Amino acid sequence: DSGVMISSGNVNFAVGPNISPSITSSNGCGGYPPLNTLSGQMTFDAAVLDFDVMLNTDTLKFNYVFGSDEYMEWVGTIFNDVFGLWISGPGITGLLNLATLPGNLPVTQGNVNCTSGNGAYYVCNDPSNYLCNATYNCPTNASTTTIEYDGFSTVLEAKVAVVPGQTYHLTFAISDAGDAIYDSGVFIEAGFLEQYAVSISSDSSVNFVNPFDSALSIVEGCQPGVINIFLENFTTDTVQLPMVIGGTATSGTDYTALEDTLLFFPGDSLQSIFVGAFADGLTEGNETVIIYTLDPCTGLVADSFVMNIVDDFPFEVSADTNICEHDSLMLNVTYSPYYQYNWQPSAYLACDTCSNTVAFPPFSTAYVVGVTLGNCTNYDTVSVSITSVDPFAGDDQNLCNGDTLALLAVGGTSYSWTPLVGLSDPAIANPLAFPTVTTNYIVTAIGTNPLCQDNDTILVNVVPNLEGTAGSDTAVCPGKPVQLWAAGGDFYEWEPATYLDFNATASPLVTPEATITYTVTVSNVYNCSDVIEVTVEVYPDPEITINEPYEIYTGESAQLFAHAGIGSSYSWQPDNNISDPNIYNPIALPDSSTTYYVVITTSEGCLYTETTQVNVLFETLIAMPNAFTPNGDGLNEELKIIVRGPVELNSFKVFDRWGNPVFLTKNIEDGWNGKTQGKNAEIGSYVYSIEATDGNGKHFSKHGNFLLLR
Repeated sequence: DSGVMISSGNVNFAVGPNISPSITSSNGCGGYPPLNTLSGQMTFDAAVLDFDVMLNTDTLKFNYVFGSDEYMEWVGTIFNDVFGLWISGPGITGLLNLATLPGNLPVTQGNVNCTSGNGAYYVCNDPSNYLCNATYNCPTNASTTTIEYDGFSTVLEAKVAVVPGQTYHLTFAISDAGDAIYDSGVFIEAGFLEQYAVSISSDSSVNFVNPFDSALSIVEGCQPGVINIFLENFTTDTVQLPMVIGGTATSGTDYTALEDTLLFFPGDSLQSIFVGAFADGLTEGNETVIIYTLDPCTGLVADSFVMNIVDDFPFEVSADTNICEHDSLMLNVTYSPYYQYNWQPSAYLACDTCSNTVAFPPFSTAYVVGVTLGNCTNYDTVSVSITSVDPFAGDDQNLCNGDTLALLAVGGTSYSWTPLVGLSDPAIANPLAFPTVTTNYIVTAIGTNPLCQDNDTILVNVVPNLEGTAGSDTAVCPGKPVQLWAAGGDFYEWEPATYLDFNATASPLVTPEATITYTVTVSNVYNCSDVIEVTVEVYPDPEITINEPYEIYTGESAQLFAHAGIGSSYSWQPDNNISDPNIYNPIALPDSSTTYYVVITTSEGCLYTETTQVNVLFETLIAMPNAFTPNGDGLNEELKIIVRGPVELNSFKVFDRWGNPVFLTKNIEDGWNGKTQGKNAEIGSYVYSIEATDGNGKHFSKHGNFLLLR
């Protein structure tokens, strides 16, 4: 411990160990009368310390220990060394000795010892002790002692009530008594004149510190503020601490009413002031509460403490953002140790009660954070949108060497293809690819957020190209089938399918009705293909002329006729009774009605069959002209019977108008030449008469008239 020591000798001699049976030194001072009174003896070597003091408490107290080398041999003698402590001032009558023992006994060697008085206050420090009993635990070895004096008192207390802010006079005095030898001294504990000290601080476990300006703040209606006022160096007496309440806020209106005096009762070292701000619903901005502590002696401000009142507690959250699919991000809200946090939805969060947390949402999510201070909870939202990039470059493809493949990537907003070799444009979704060797193309798809990218690949397997073959162009007669063919691949498709029996075969059968060009696509398992055209020409139908059906009489012939153009050949059936069945115009002598067929072979070898009819009449037809002109011009020179069919002429007679016969014959071939008796007959009207038998043996006759004209 530390403090002040006053001695009737040299204070340095008080330092142990206690190895000297007696320590004597003289300070050269005389006695002190007030001590004579207390000791009852003359005093010597008096040491006196006096001074004035102004206190800010209502109590003065201090601890001290009285010690002496007079112990124990000189107890009960005139060598009664003594200590006194006097105070005077307002509220105290005269000089008051504070250094007393129970019964108001002064502190002297004779009143504090182990044999005759107040043994409970005595501590034996003499290794050579022979007077104190064992209960005093006297040391047996000087090396265990720290003080030279053979004995000393326990810690004694001096205490008196005072008026704060008033001046008092203190006098400390100690002296030898009876003679000036064997020193005594008093140890006064440090701090006995220290006044109480007050400090003000925030209760950091409760009070809210605004994270934006670091100011201690009370939020209206949420959580009270707590101000701790500490009383230092003074804990055994009641202390009245005067205060002034200030600031822009009104006590009792804006916050709980505060008293202007704070009491510390004995043993108290801490008083807490609770300040709760009322939720008035007004937007007032920052208001302040200021607590001033006053010095009770001067009335001046000793310390102060400022606390803000705010309408609401502030915080900020992360801005709305966009992330890539499968990415994470840090969600932030203003940190304060006074805040409590709750994020919703809590799924896909590393921590739903932290101010800063990692979010890894699989889809666009609006996160709501509730920030709680005391009884209040406020909310804000962070919207996290997800950019999904799921590229697809297409299925792997076989590409025939020399061909071009249209690539197509989906799943992004822009694209980049590698390698660049064999691509028309690597920066579009659908470049044309024409590699000469098998190539694995990688497409990087980029989303609306350019940081969001993903890859896909497509293998373009380059295989040797296909060379297909097909039959040559051909010509065919109408209605005749022809076998087409193609080779060199695994699959075939003919287009158009018109007239084909099956278009997905290497060798379809076609029966065209008109000239047509077919395209055959020859392909293989690698989708390599070749396209070949084959034209099937259909010969045009010839312009066929054939005679109309005939009607003849028995024995007559018929001129058949068919014609289909130059180079055509003909074959007539039936070929009996026909002059030449292999010409286009044979003479037919049918003995009955006959249908004739002619097979025409055109110059292109196309066959056509036509028919004609020859009807044979089994009758006799006799007719006569109604005039003739025997004038020598070679036309109509004779009048002859026109006959068809078998006939036997009995008579053919011509009569003039007077009934005179001018011509007679039985030969069907004979005719009248217009003469009579060697002379030209007169022009005019004549009468004929025919008698005959037909092929059926039936007799018939025919009569009529005609004109002879020249």
